[in-house]
Amino acid sequence: MIFDKLSIKQIQRITLLFNILLTLGILVATLMPADFRSPYRFIGYDKFGHFIMFFGWTFFFGLHQVIKRKIRLWVVFITGCIFGVITEVLQYYLPTNRSAEKLDLAADVAGAFLAVLAIYLLVRFRKLPSAEN
Repeated sequence: MIFDKLSIKQIQRITLLFNILLTLGILVATLMPADFRSPYRFIGYDKFGHFIMFFGWTFFFGLHQVIKRKIRLWVVFITGCIFGVITEVLQYYLPTNRSAEKLDLAADVAGAFLAVLAIYLLVRFRKLPSAEN
């Protein structure tokens, strides 16, 4: 597995870097003015995009925290959900011609949930390295 060739510190740095990049990417993607037209069009991007973005963010945030043994998975899930709520609140209040949508938040929560489930399965079947080793 990929983790076999990396030290715990390297994995922690990689997951932290991915999480920072994903945070910036999510903020740009969700707060871009609504009249912005991407040269690339994705079929069904909106809800699927929310799901994928928050799956990735929660997965790398959770992976980083679980490897460090800092917090429990339910806290990772709640943190992912709170980040989703924050993006929807910002869309509502910032003058970007965007609106907060309950279905966007539902997709965010679903992505966070699936990410936590994936981490749980990795931990359960001992596919993650431990900071305690």
